[in-house]
Amino acid sequence: MHFSLQDLVLLETIDQTGSFSAASENLYRTRSAIAQHVKKLEDQVGFQIFDRTSYRVTLTEEGRHFLERARPLLRNFEQLKSEIQHIKQGWDREFTIALDDIIPVQNIYFLLEEFRKIAPQVTLRIGREVMNGCWDALMQNRANLVIGASGEPPLDLICQQMALGTMEFVFAVPQGHPLVRMPQPLEPKDLQEFPVIMISDTSVSIEKKTSSLLFSQTRLIVPTMDDKIKAQLQGLGVGNLPRPRIQHLLDDGSFVELQVAGQQLRKFPLKIAWKATSPSPALAWFLKALEAQSVCEQVLGKGAFSH
Repeated sequence: MHFSLQDLVLLETIDQTGSFSAASENLYRTRSAIAQHVKKLEDQVGFQIFDRTSYRVTLTEEGRHFLERARPLLRNFEQLKSEIQHIKQGWDREFTIALDDIIPVQNIYFLLEEFRKIAPQVTLRIGREVMNGCWDALMQNRANLVIGASGEPPLDLICQQMALGTMEFVFAVPQGHPLVRMPQPLEPKDLQEFPVIMISDTSVSIEKKTSSLLFSQTRLIVPTMDDKIKAQLQGLGVGNLPRPRIQHLLDDGSFVELQVAGQQLRKFPLKIAWKATSPSPALAWFLKALEAQSVCEQVLGKGAFSH
């Protein structure tokens, strides 16, 4: 039995249109040529594919089973053609975004959804980085695009940057914490007896950053911002937290925002960064999308964006 993809397209078209005549119009072939070809295919498989006894041509039970098993082959081939076409146009097979752990992954889901409409064949990979880990991800080619980088890149990293916005950090402790009862603003000496909760910098090749510590403060190092928030909510230590991530906990009283001398205003600029080493339609799409202030607001979280 010798079946081609064109044969499957023919059978699929007849099934969808309900007649040889309509299929002939769609496929730009004569009705008689369509009918003869179907008869030839039926002779090859040894059973009748279509029931021609009624006004509308329908699949026989055997024909329906045959076409149902054959359709995945047709869909896979069409997907393969689309992928090859996008590769010819320069689209990446895989595109990796490194997202600083300050920003929840779900904040960029809307971007990923829109991108999938344009290039569904591109595999998207989202990586999580902390502090200098963002720059390191670019340097070590772990990412094509970084969202949420802070500070400055190392001198030996040649990359381009654009502003994402600023993230406000607040010093917050759980309701009932001893610091809540102390006069504000708190002095550095007031914090010395409490461990500072930190997230470990994910950089591999670049010197790691560390949060500012008081001389005698111990540290509790956790892997993610979510873990840091939970640990501080449990009273395991203190530290600054991104306001958009804990605003709901401030609103319901789970966290209490306190003032610390010298830390009345803690707003840090965050950046988008990338290497411009070769053309990338995927990179161009994300950079174009991130030019919009409304998009940056969604990425940072409600109330996080400012110029």
